Amino acid sequence: MRFAIAGLVFVLACGGSSGEVDLPDTYREQLHAATGHEPSDCTDLRTGDAVITISDNGIAPDCAIVGAAQNVSIVNQQSIDDTWIVADPPTQLELPRHTRLVFEVPAETTEIVERIGDRVGAGVWVCYGRESRHQCQVVVVP
Repeated sequence: MRFAIAGLVFVLACGGSSGEVDLPDTYREQLHAATGHEPSDCTDLRTGDAVITISDNGIAPDCAIVGAAQNVSIVNQQSIDDTWIVADPPTQLELPRHTRLVFEVPAETTEIVERIGDRVGAGVWVCYGRESRHQCQVVVVP
């Protein structure tokens, strides 16, 4: 499903919060081990609209917490088509990373990932734009 993004920038300001984040210990530990982030470093998008924006300056938020049953809007504000990819986080063992989701996002459009947990499962994942080379983390909790 595609939507033009005229005026959609405001959505990031609505529905996200940072600060103290209620996250089960398992996900706290995975997040810290994979990225060094604490949950308070991430934007909690479990209430309201879950929107991740790819722009020329990066991906915002750079660390997002979403619910497994949520739909996540991926907004591409760039003038180029991009591919939003969700993969296993890096490990100290340098094991091959498995790609969980590849999602094409044409320039200046929004794509919806329906029920993200059904697509990637619960856990801590790395996400990035293939063409833009910007990276982020997404924590999917049940």
